[in-house]
Amino acid sequence: MLNHDDLVRIAKARYKKAWEFASEWREEAKKCQDFRAGTQWSDAEKIALKAVSKAPIVMNRIKPRVAAVVGMEIANRQELRYQPRETTDGGVVSLLNDASEWTRDQSMAEDHESDAFADCVTTGMGWTETLMDYEENLDGLAATRRRDPIAFCWDPNSSEPNVSDRKYHFFTQEMDKVDAEAMFPDFTGEWSGTALGVSDVDSIQPHDADNAKFYPNQVPADETKDTDKCRIVKYEYVVLEPAWRVVKPSNGELALVTPDEADKLKDDMKAKGHQIEFKKIKSGEAVRSQIVVNGVLQIPYVEQTQRRFYRAYFTGDTVIEHDTSPFPFGFTDNCVTWERDARKGTWFGMVRGLLDPQELINKFMSQAIYIYTVNPKGGAMAEKTAFENPTEAEEKWPRPDSIIWVKSGALQQGQIQARKPGQYPPDLDKLIAYMIEGIPALDGLNPEALGMAGRDQPGILESMRKQASMNILGPLFDSKRRYHKAQGKVLMYYISKYFTDSQLQRIVGERFKPELVQLLRQQDVRGYDVIMDDAPNSPNKREYIMYVLSEINRQVPMIAPATALLMIRNLPLPPEEVAEVEQRLQQQLNPMNAPQVQKMMQEAKQQMAKLQQTKGSAQHRAL
Repeated sequence: MLNHDDLVRIAKARYKKAWEFASEWREEAKKCQDFRAGTQWSDAEKIALKAVSKAPIVMNRIKPRVAAVVGMEIANRQELRYQPRETTDGGVVSLLNDASEWTRDQSMAEDHESDAFADCVTTGMGWTETLMDYEENLDGLAATRRRDPIAFCWDPNSSEPNVSDRKYHFFTQEMDKVDAEAMFPDFTGEWSGTALGVSDVDSIQPHDADNAKFYPNQVPADETKDTDKCRIVKYEYVVLEPAWRVVKPSNGELALVTPDEADKLKDDMKAKGHQIEFKKIKSGEAVRSQIVVNGVLQIPYVEQTQRRFYRAYFTGDTVIEHDTSPFPFGFTDNCVTWERDARKGTWFGMVRGLLDPQELINKFMSQAIYIYTVNPKGGAMAEKTAFENPTEAEEKWPRPDSIIWVKSGALQQGQIQARKPGQYPPDLDKLIAYMIEGIPALDGLNPEALGMAGRDQPGILESMRKQASMNILGPLFDSKRRYHKAQGKVLMYYISKYFTDSQLQRIVGERFKPELVQLLRQQDVRGYDVIMDDAPNSPNKREYIMYVLSEINRQVPMIAPATALLMIRNLPLPPEEVAEVEQRLQQQLNPMNAPQVQKMMQEAKQQMAKLQQTKGSAQHRAL
């Protein structure tokens, strides 16, 4: 861990570099958030339009398209599951899966992740923080919280999806000093309104008009000069530290320990009456097992390096807190990204490509309405002495039901002549239609994906066209899967280290075993694989199961009794009603025909596999 002076010096240099690197991206991201929320005219543009009597028309074509992609994510939510690398860890993995499902449900993690996913679609980056929350649950809850992407800046040298290869990142937020004091009760210094030499407060204010009220930690720019507020910067970074690969003498397991931990292990063994020493294996030397020399157990080790993660908090240039990260094997803040700008090194979402068409649609519509409003009135060319009251004539001229008094003989002498209205540009409608119709070609979302096809077509064809849009969004959902794998590691560590035994017992219930909890405490989270799968309760999963079972019943009617239970379990009904229907159906089935039912179930499985192959071939031909 860095000392105080090195920490401040390195953090200030990195923060300045990262903040300036992301400055252009922040401006673009704020514009994308504004356009999604419907704020698509700047104040200067509104003043200019008002000066020429034009209306700042907004036809928001962006929000429904972003909502469609976010809706796909919600309808295809995936559940996080852990899988052991050894079959003997099945009980521990079952405990992890139950605890993970419980804590994600209690903390509404899916909702926060959907908010972060919407940020990613809009700006190209979506961020969440995984933390232990002791306010909502006194025993602790591993909560996932969405964070404003505008408030982040990251390692400019990172280039992998989800910036997973970054060495550091910063999160800046504004908060009341009262809240800061409650968050850091041991801090006795002065709270500052600056952050490591950067005072651009306006860049971290929220710009999502729909969701800003749900995130109270960021404040508008006009409130940042409030003396009751301060700025807090969270700094997470990784350091390569030396480590020894050894075999523990207590249990014979292979472990990675730091030199300090090796010294502590030597002292512990000495206290038990055993003498040990560590012997480094040189390059090219054969690895040998532990041996005893003159009563001293020699433990061979290989010198390696390991990644160690740390976290610090700053207000101004002052360190509030600095310690090992709650998750020492990774970042507690995780990101999901979409497309990377290879020249700039930043990320962008779907909205970036829709900004220009949306601006042109608004401008063309404003111009068209202005022409429609002004042209029918026409105008007039008149001599100054033609009207009894010229001011009154100007006011009444556009009104067809008014009487305009003119001087005697003015009309006969031709002192007033009507001016023909201007012609409406015939190509303006074509330009507006071209912009509107061209938007699907920019983001790849067809009308079926938006639920706006507006034509009769077979259901299978519509489903295939929806799937085609999903394929275009493949990189985005792949990044989200990658995000879940990283965030799942954090969640796994929190469960194994911070959840109490009584809490785990309440979660698991009758299946709780103390020995499994003991094994869970001893396990290394890096020894498990995190896999993502379709959630069994997601709407698309249920719909697909019902479709397959219906096709089986249609083609093989004789096995309908065997598939009835499966169909009932996937009905969109409350769980208690599904259980009641399932129980009644089981009572009606004849127990004497169990072998026949088993045979029908086997035939159903074979038919399901055949249908899946047929569907896959049909989709391939359609695409």
